[in-house]
Amino acid sequence: SIRGRMAAMAGFFAALTIFVVVKGEETCDFVHRICNTLQNKIPPVTPAIFTHPTLESNLSAQDKEIFEHLVGNALRNTSAVKYVSHVFLQRITNAIVAGSKRINSSADPLLQAFGNGGDQHNTGYVGPYRDAILHALSQDGNIREKFALVYVLIKNKYLDEVIDDIISTGDLPYLGKEMRLNVTHVLHRWSQVNNTKNALDPSLKYTNGIPNLEFESFKSWARFDFEGPPPFNWTGTREDREGGCKETSLFSNSKSIHPPLSTYELKYQCNSSDPLPCKLKWYPGKLCYNVIQTPFGKGVPGYLQRAGALEYRVVAGPSGTTSNVLEIARLLGLSPEMTQLLRIAMVAWMVPTNDHSFFEILLGADSYLDSNQRLRMGFDDLGILMSDDITVDGQTFYSHKLWETVGQWLFDTEEGIRLIPKMLPQAQDYLKSLTKRQ
Repeated sequence: SIRGRMAAMAGFFAALTIFVVVKGEETCDFVHRICNTLQNKIPPVTPAIFTHPTLESNLSAQDKEIFEHLVGNALRNTSAVKYVSHVFLQRITNAIVAGSKRINSSADPLLQAFGNGGDQHNTGYVGPYRDAILHALSQDGNIREKFALVYVLIKNKYLDEVIDDIISTGDLPYLGKEMRLNVTHVLHRWSQVNNTKNALDPSLKYTNGIPNLEFESFKSWARFDFEGPPPFNWTGTREDREGGCKETSLFSNSKSIHPPLSTYELKYQCNSSDPLPCKLKWYPGKLCYNVIQTPFGKGVPGYLQRAGALEYRVVAGPSGTTSNVLEIARLLGLSPEMTQLLRIAMVAWMVPTNDHSFFEILLGADSYLDSNQRLRMGFDDLGILMSDDITVDGQTFYSHKLWETVGQWLFDTEEGIRLIPKMLPQAQDYLKSLTKRQ
């Protein structure tokens, strides 16, 4: 009823006035107040939900997946994604190598960073071998191989260890001069991690703390993947699948894998005694989690209901990995333009592997981008990935070239030709305009 909806909205906004409204994570004293709130998320959490048509409206679940895979695979073939993927890994590697020298570590920094904690279930991972890691880091490494290394680094926290050791020496200038980090942000994050460890109630470590340097900001929707702090106490949007993750059904020669597996991927996935092609052991996010129907609060629809209203594909909940990667970009002091390119790379990396959906990746990225680059909750959610040309390090990446590549995959491939007529007429018109097909 209208009266019921008005009461729910009144209760929602009343709850917002009870607690301190935190304008930004930078000034939030999470030891003494709740910072992981509903009202500080980007995009905003409102009692009403958007019901605008999107590019995925009117498509079946299978067709939504086909559409997203076509877009993701197209983006993998763009110069923008190839550039940012390589440079991002270079910057991380250079920082780790420089940091390892300062703390006089005798261990191989590449093996410490990228060879510790990964296994055959990590899509694209080439194994804990120096030659394979060097390949992945080179220009020849594909996007799966490169970001599999980043994923392993996020999980093993070696970058955190190096930074913590250097700060303990008191040689703070080294963080900037040699590791080329954003010292101000690194020290801010480091203090947050230490406050979480030493001053915060342990039960709030993940719900209202910053447990590690790469952890998502309080503004990120990835926080909704986990339970909320009191008094909100929302239930996490996803739960582990019963029995744990399941392996992909793909084989090493599957035609749906773009680019095909490299020699190093094949060597790590397929045992020498196994005949080729072999069944892959990858764990996609789609087969690790169930996204559940749960509200953010009384009268406040949750993630699944909001995605459903927009008819967006759901895979594994708002992307924490996207937030982690963009948080590393902040630690590295990368420019806003590089952050924009990294968001495109996240779509190119995780959408074709069924680790996250397009909507989930943009939700994980929104709080790290300027307001004019965030989700619109409509057709233009795709176009905001690169609405203008982007120049970094003196090199310009042209938006029309990126969208022309996407257009080739959507309008010139057999899958795309079958798919496009199933979309809303307005969606077809939007894509034709975006990709310069009309």
